Amino acid sequence: MKPEMLNKFIAQMKIELAEAESKHPHFADGVSGRSRMNVDFNLGFLRNKNGKPPYMADSILYEEVFEAIAAYQKEDLVPALLELAQCGAVILRTMEMLENEIENAEGAK
Repeated sequence: MKPEMLNKFIAQMKIELAEAESKHPHFADGVSGRSRMNVDFNLGFLRNKNGKPPYMADSILYEEVFEAIAAYQKEDLVPALLELAQCGAVILRTMEMLENEIENAEGAK
């Protein structure tokens, strides 16, 4: 990812974070209310789905989210933070994909 694109996306995220913190000062009461069985089931499903094409950004993101929840449920807080960082990476790559689609659509006009 080009540094200028990354900077643009991070700036957008900072704006949205400030707005969210202002609008909703109380964020959450926990990470997830899902049972371990539910998390394990969803992780298995998503890992299988993401193991073969077509690869979809939402499924990749959900897999990372469920990995973060699973780590948190095991009280593995450092790995849970790493999984959340991976969620951020998936989001940034998805933003890049959309930005490229926008540029291609504008170039086709």
